[in-house]
Amino acid sequence: EYGERICQLGEQPGRVHVVGAAAGESIDGLQALSRDALAADLGPLTAPLVVLTLHPESLDPARARADAEAVATGITAALPAGGTVIITLPNDDPGNQETRLVLHDWATRNDRVRAFDSLGQQRYLSLLGRADVVAGNSSSALIEAPSFGLPAINIGRRQGGRVRGANVIDCPAEPEAIAAALRTALTREFRAGLEGQPNPYSGVAVSERVLAVLASVDDADELRSKAFLDLPDGPWRAALELGS
Repeated sequence: EYGERICQLGEQPGRVHVVGAAAGESIDGLQALSRDALAADLGPLTAPLVVLTLHPESLDPARARADAEAVATGITAALPAGGTVIITLPNDDPGNQETRLVLHDWATRNDRVRAFDSLGQQRYLSLLGRADVVAGNSSSALIEAPSFGLPAINIGRRQGGRVRGANVIDCPAEPEAIAAALRTALTREFRAGLEGQPNPYSGVAVSERVLAVLASVDDADELRSKAFLDLPDGPWRAALELGS
């Protein structure tokens, strides 16, 4: 699907190589930390364990505080007694300070909620392997989580247009919708339905294939001379209305 989109932008199909996401190689080679080892670093990880990464909406950073408050309220309402939330704090997009303030305040008021600037790859992927749900609006819910058969609650519009696996539950940044999604994700039926489901981003020997493609380029000047792919005539062309 992504390869087709690139061709729609005018790229020649022979120059488009679909290899999958390299993140899968990190998972395949992961020396996973045990739950006890993670707890030694992150504190008690009583079930159900929710991993949350929430970034401000790229197209609407003014919503950052309201979205973060909705997430905190929704998860608090639906999280069973004794559950744990591990937060990885947002990137540096506009609105990140508002998001951080809300999440830090939530963690300060609730000892079952803990916030960290970064976990590093090994701890983060190990945590996904031990978690019951991943939530927020990070691409990891779409790209990495399916490899663990992990339910993912994708909140808001940040990942709009991306391919999704069967593990993803989409919901708006509204407390009631988030709470409902979390309750669904925590059911045995939903988790059982993910068994055997493929990760849509999986590839085989991704790095090797990428390097092989790059090594096969004999003449970089030829690549710089762009010959655009024009779509064939069709009904879409007659209905096209360009902006004035």
